Amino acid sequence: MVVSHSGATRAGFFIQNCDTLDPVLIMAEKKAWRLIFAEGLLANYLDGSPQWSFRRYSPGSHEFTKGQIIEGQFSEGIMVLLEVIEDVIIKPFKEITPAERKAWAVHYPVSHKEMMRMLRRYYHDLKDTDVAALHLTRFARINDRPVAGRALLQ
Repeated sequence: MVVSHSGATRAGFFIQNCDTLDPVLIMAEKKAWRLIFAEGLLANYLDGSPQWSFRRYSPGSHEFTKGQIIEGQFSEGIMVLLEVIEDVIIKPFKEITPAERKAWAVHYPVSHKEMMRMLRRYYHDLKDTDVAALHLTRFARINDRPVAGRALLQ
């Protein structure tokens, strides 16, 4: 697997050339297009404000760029369009800063140890040396109005 400069992942597969029957390598781009959220996380998005999500990095699944519109699939059975607010930050979990943890857990300060404990609910074997993908997203907007959430009532 090769990651291109644009962040899209290329995966190769073989087909048969009809004239010569020689295998031909075809490169197809796979671009990240959705995030899946555990139960209870939809409520964080309802006020329309940007929200951080920390994930274990998976090549081809987390290369979002600022301004990209992606699907947010929530365990509550709801799919919404999300806008990527910043390019995804990819780095080891052990390098996540106190400021980044504070932005992620806005309601109370979280130590590195507590953040890792919380994330192990989803990634049971998570280690400090694993690579993280930090996403900042919010409900997509049309003419600066969210397309979903409580902010529609304002």
